[in-house]
Amino acid sequence: MKSVLLIRHGAAEDVAADGRDASRELTPEGQREVESVAQGLRTQVPKLHLVASSPAQRAVQTAETVARVFNDPAFIRTDALTSGRRPRDQLGWLWQTPPNEVVALVGHEPDLGNLVGLALAGVDWSFHHFPKAGACMLSLPDNAEPATATLQWALTPAQARALAGSP
Repeated sequence: MKSVLLIRHGAAEDVAADGRDASRELTPEGQREVESVAQGLRTQVPKLHLVASSPAQRAVQTAETVARVFNDPAFIRTDALTSGRRPRDQLGWLWQTPPNEVVALVGHEPDLGNLVGLALAGVDWSFHHFPKAGACMLSLPDNAEPATATLQWALTPAQARALAGSP
């Protein structure tokens, strides 16, 4: 079994300086929230082996913060988590990760919700809405087939911050 921690990126600026959606950065408030959420997630997840991020800047910044809080596990950017990718492609990417590891995926909505729907129920539409900086933990067999996951927990940012002792 592998454990998969799914995290939506934090709050980002409305428009990037270059006008590209992928260049949007976390706001200062979004960065602070991601930091405290990551601290709360650390109380529930003792170790991460890999943090994988969408290549979008706001997701990369979120993933870098998560990686730092978890003592710098392996970190990659992958097009499999680019906004708009099919959940079956994302699940297929998970097949390639080593068995028995804890992997964090940092991405976007509705993609993460759709991935949860596919992993839990075999349907590729949203089963769970992720607020910005929200997270959930799935357990998956190593082959990561649709409808084989188990939802371990889901946390709003406020719940994760509370676990970290932050308001």
